[in-house]
Amino acid sequence: MDDKTRRRLAFLAACKSGLASTSVYSFETGRHTNMEAGPAFMIDHGTATRFTDSYDEGRKANWTFALNGGEFSGYDYGSGDHYDGKISGRSIQIYDHGEGRYFDYSV
Repeated sequence: MDDKTRRRLAFLAACKSGLASTSVYSFETGRHTNMEAGPAFMIDHGTATRFTDSYDEGRKANWTFALNGGEFSGYDYGSGDHYDGKISGRSIQIYDHGEGRYFDYSV
């Protein structure tokens, strides 16, 4: 799965867990991406893409997302990869099964 998809999932995790944020920082790329959460969808301002908890309009791909306390998991149909994540404060770590490694984000 690519970094922009993981950034969107990190923002989705933050929103669903009650963290208010307007950006996501990727430690992989060293970039902040402005994001916005609305009542029906979220917006990745870095790519002008809308997404929800089940669909990424930019890639025209569905994903699943389940939050259980400070952990989340799902499947990205666009890449064909499972993912797992943990939320700790404002830090979000995603394990991308397709890449076989962890990625760190801050919101």
